[in-house]
Amino acid sequence: MQTNNNSLYWAGQSDTIIDHRVLVGNEKANPDVQFVIDEKNSISAHSFILSVRMPLLFDNSSVAKVKKKRKKTRTEYIVEFQKSEHITHQAVLFTLHFAYCGQIEWKSFTPFKAVEVLKIAAIYKLETLHHLCSKYMQEKLDKENIFKLLKLCDSMSVEKGKQLCIEYAVENDDLFSSNEAEILGFKLYQEVTAAILKSKKLEKEKSAEVQLGDSIVDDFKNIFQSNTKDVTFLFKNEEVKAHKAFLVTQSSDMTDFIFRNEDPKKPGIFTIDPKYSYISPQAFESMLKLFCYSEQHMETLHACQLFIFSRELNLTKLTQVVLNVLGKSEFSHHTVLPMLDVAYHPLMNDYADVRKYIVDNGLNYALKHMDKIEYSSLKHMSPKIAAQILSLLQLSVGHQWFNIVECTTPRSLAFMERRKTSSFTTISTSESDVNNAQYKSRMSEVSEEVSHSERSERSKRGLDRRTKSKKKHSVSTEPKPSRKVNKT
Repeated sequence: MQTNNNSLYWAGQSDTIIDHRVLVGNEKANPDVQFVIDEKNSISAHSFILSVRMPLLFDNSSVAKVKKKRKKTRTEYIVEFQKSEHITHQAVLFTLHFAYCGQIEWKSFTPFKAVEVLKIAAIYKLETLHHLCSKYMQEKLDKENIFKLLKLCDSMSVEKGKQLCIEYAVENDDLFSSNEAEILGFKLYQEVTAAILKSKKLEKEKSAEVQLGDSIVDDFKNIFQSNTKDVTFLFKNEEVKAHKAFLVTQSSDMTDFIFRNEDPKKPGIFTIDPKYSYISPQAFESMLKLFCYSEQHMETLHACQLFIFSRELNLTKLTQVVLNVLGKSEFSHHTVLPMLDVAYHPLMNDYADVRKYIVDNGLNYALKHMDKIEYSSLKHMSPKIAAQILSLLQLSVGHQWFNIVECTTPRSLAFMERRKTSSFTTISTSESDVNNAQYKSRMSEVSEEVSHSERSERSKRGLDRRTKSKKKHSVSTEPKPSRKVNKT
């Protein structure tokens, strides 16, 4: 393994990058685990992540004691390391960073830190981390650090590190005849000398190269599917549960959005802002998968629904994925009209280039697949938006226009009829004249339906007002005494 000191080594050997290091030590991310290294140093973390990534952590060991504190809504953990074990703050931080992102930060790593992390990895049986630290230490051993590292491994009882140092001594036995070897002490020096003598009699067994891949992607998928989610977002007919920690670290605007929409009477319950009502629960869940385990596969409709949300809350990672998905222009018979509905949303006024891209490609798709599109979705759109879509289609449809008209709501068609713009002129072809007559006939029926509906609504509103007025001025149950008027 060749490490690059100026970059990160992706232990999982995967193109999927999961990096939740920002959660470590972040008090805003709702932590419930506290690592106490000494009187001055502690680090906060999350049990729902560590229970999957470091499952042996919550068992008491010779290195650390675990205490539980039960509160009203959750259990908190305190992991206190024994002072005699010489576990440093930085070693714990390296280990937690690996648990949260599957990476080792080689830029700030040293062979001496590798010894400390090796000890933690061995205790909690973190095989991938143990393997990476061993390989790193093996590469970095030289005549300048061999004696100090060997003594450190011996004093901290890090057997794997000690073994690597002794193997280096066997291959470079001339170094141990120098005065520098005196730093080891008599007992350790004897142990190394015995290993050198033994190697001259027996051929050294070469250990096979072990390739380990970190399971971080699968681990965070399991975390996403677990029942450890601590917040709930309410949609019209559904609830979507999430981990608050993955949301509040995306951007400061996202953090404000979270705390602004929390129900003050019900902590952990959030209502989506009405201006984002077009976002479906499925689209919101696609965003949560991206934030949790970097799932970048997203349906085009969901990407379209999340575009404005990602821009307004400065969610850079989400915006990048959304634009990549939209750039593929993967429309379908079921999604083209809902996507056009989003494109004509008033919030898209600030993103004219994206709106134009969606509208142009969406209408082209609609015209090519006119006979397969489900126009029934027009009924669920705003009448003004549906009318805009219909008016653009009308110019290019011809004889199929009457079939589309039958799928629309009376209000949308009436709105089209009332607008006096050139975009609503019909095509004067011999084939479309007959259908235009049918269209006009249908429009007269629609106008009559709308007029009747509006009259009914007005009369109902008037009746309601009169009823309220009567209730407001109604007399009490006890009749007022009548005044007698003297006739003069």
